[in-house]
Amino acid sequence: MEEQNSWLINKTWNSIRRDSCKRVSSCVNKVGNALGASDISNMWQTQFSQLYNSLDTSRTKREFLNRVSDGVEFEQRSITVNEVSVALRHQKKDKSAGPNGIFMESLIYADNRLHVHLSLLFTFCLRHCYLPKACMDSVLMPLVKNKGGDLTDVDNYRRLHSRMLKQRC
Repeated sequence: MEEQNSWLINKTWNSIRRDSCKRVSSCVNKVGNALGASDISNMWQTQFSQLYNSLDTSRTKREFLNRVSDGVEFEQRSITVNEVSVALRHQKKDKSAGPNGIFMESLIYADNRLHVHLSLLFTFCLRHCYLPKACMDSVLMPLVKNKGGDLTDVDNYRRLHSRMLKQRC
């Protein structure tokens, strides 16, 4: 049992070390007409804001609320420990940390006791129709298409296609 736990811990930290490496694009000081970290950040904020706000999500929002309720009031709905465990098993690995600095592997390889706490948290959020602001924060990072290409060219960064966004909503 100790060997298995040790193996999981080593695997988790190796994955975290691999994800924590600096990207080539962190050295770029100019992208398009934006110069400096602040201007680049504002440029991407504008680009992503225009992209995400260009979609009409009213239909998908209604569909989501209908699926979640399934005839059960929010006050009675709960997220089970099994649902949390299954959802975590389906998460992608080897991705960068979230805004809180926590890597997905930390949740995936965590003890089942964490799944219980997450289940309670999600259930309370659902029943009270409340989600803490910290849970709604996200970080969008444009990805370089060609690291050997011109890193100052806006078109050398991947953008999410509107159709893909519609499928994810």
